[in-house]
Amino acid sequence: MAPKTKKAALADMLENLSESNFDKFCSHLLDRREEPRVRRRQVEGKNFLQIADVLVSTFTEAGAVKVAVELLGCANCGQEVEELVTVIAGLDSKPGTRDSELFSCFQFSLTIFFSFLSDQHFVDKYKLQLTDRVSHMDPILDRLLDRGSSHNTIKAF
Repeated sequence: MAPKTKKAALADMLENLSESNFDKFCSHLLDRREEPRVRRRQVEGKNFLQIADVLVSTFTEAGAVKVAVELLGCANCGQEVEELVTVIAGLDSKPGTRDSELFSCFQFSLTIFFSFLSDQHFVDKYKLQLTDRVSHMDPILDRLLDRGSSHNTIKAF
């Protein structure tokens, strides 16, 4: 059964993390420099349900999802990010609404972010998605050419 709230989706995601990834997530949560910050006593020795409570009470439901995505990225949990974003998108929007378009863009942005962690070049990996989403390719190609034709970036086009 799918979760009914963002908090439940966060708790499910945290529960599904391996023990080491859960520890990394909590460590990154404590190391976060942006305000509001989470205190050590709020995290140490807590289970996944309690950490979900801390996230929501500290950052609000919407903010907690953004922070969780950020922390999962820091912990190299790309698959968990995609799953969480997909679940949250299902909670927030109905097909054809502006929210679903925003979440589609958000998912694509996350894919871009995690592509930088892989060995394959971003443009090579997402060439089709880029060309589908961009209506005027000529100015982009011109700018790439201006940077220098020695880059292999533009030969894929």
